[in-house]
Amino acid sequence: MIRFFLNNKLIETMQPAGLSLLDFIRNSAQLKGTKSVCMEGDCGACTVLLGKIEAGNMIYQSVASCIMPLGNVQGKHIVTVEGISDKDLNPVQQILVEVGASQCGFCTPGIVMALTGFLLNSKSLTEEDARMWVEGNICRCTGYAGISRAAKKVAEFYAPRLNTKKNRINNLIKEKILPNWFADVPSWLERLSMDNEPNAHLSRSLPVAGATDLYVQQQEALQTMPLRFLSQEDIRSDIWIDGDLLYIGGRTSAETLRNSKALNQIFPTLKKSMRLVSSLLIRQQATVAGNLVNASPIGDMAIILLSMDAVLGLADKNKIRTIRLDDFFKGYKKIDLKDGEVVKWVRMPSKFPDTMFNFEKVSRRNHLDIASVNSACRISIQENMIKEAVITAGGIAPVPFLLQKTSHRLTGKKLNIESIKGAAQCADQEIKPISDVRGTEKYKRILLRQLIYAHFITLFPEHAFELELA
Repeated sequence: MIRFFLNNKLIETMQPAGLSLLDFIRNSAQLKGTKSVCMEGDCGACTVLLGKIEAGNMIYQSVASCIMPLGNVQGKHIVTVEGISDKDLNPVQQILVEVGASQCGFCTPGIVMALTGFLLNSKSLTEEDARMWVEGNICRCTGYAGISRAAKKVAEFYAPRLNTKKNRINNLIKEKILPNWFADVPSWLERLSMDNEPNAHLSRSLPVAGATDLYVQQQEALQTMPLRFLSQEDIRSDIWIDGDLLYIGGRTSAETLRNSKALNQIFPTLKKSMRLVSSLLIRQQATVAGNLVNASPIGDMAIILLSMDAVLGLADKNKIRTIRLDDFFKGYKKIDLKDGEVVKWVRMPSKFPDTMFNFEKVSRRNHLDIASVNSACRISIQENMIKEAVITAGGIAPVPFLLQKTSHRLTGKKLNIESIKGAAQCADQEIKPISDVRGTEKYKRILLRQLIYAHFITLFPEHAFELELA
């Protein structure tokens, strides 16, 4: 039996664990405010809030319920648009009305929930942050001017009213954005956790983490398959340092990685770079391990972590074995993962002295698209000499690719135009792109050359490389 709270009601269901949360909300719970549109996590119309207790604190994140399996909400709190308003509009809904941010209304519930997530989580409460929270919500009729006005008004009105140092949930209850019963949710979930018993519904078979790709590809088939929900297992979802090593838990979300203080101290540009990895809605749901196991040749996190000397800890019931990330990928969609193993953690050095990092991506849209070609560069410079260079790229080989020859060619060379052009030429000989829906072979070769140039133009603006690489 799967047990969770939906708004202020306890749900106990024997529905298949592989059923999408959206289908349960609309068909079983008969809550029609959450809309069914793309069924791929792209449009945000199905956005709900998922609440859980972590480190003693109640936290909420926005998730795409269309690609969230029911088994992943075991012991958690799900909030739909009906859960934050009753007969009257709540303040966020009222702001959308006032600024003309709704027309047909299909996207509106998702936008309301995204902005509520912003008020629950944002530390800065700026207009820019509010816009980021709705970047995964697509509107097909009103246009985005009204939605932008709503995000701005929500941020400007509530920034001075919400004390970031105190319990945000209590603040939002006081502002009537959340109903009073939200204060009781932690005690509800604690009782649910104590009462929870293992059940065959969460059987040990196909591992499921964030499901942001798995449920796009195989949702119908997964409804009847035995699934293993890693959210119910002892796999960490945070980032920690142990001596000279930094660890990323296998269940760590892309957004947690983006906001990691430890990682951003090592690579100060990482937070900005990770904005190119999907939308916030998906980054909060997608896991690091899931992106790696997916083995997509253009997986953004795989390309980033490849440049950071990443090592994987692969765990089964009895032991953990380690493997370098560049050895993990064996071919197109083929990985060195044995039956019963899962990615327990990702490990890398905790210090990269005098190192700079950059990530580049070319796609049709910045935040909601798959790359045609992407690339990461980690480089250390000493007295205008390249002490070490590591360049990785996606979309130019059957696997996320570490350009070993190109990296070796750069290492030990002077930082100048000749070295950069030589690296680009070496990369062109090292890669094996194919023509597909995202571009021809020739186009991808041109893109990688330009991304290599972009790394140096971005990292070393004082050299004005763009004048000679144009």
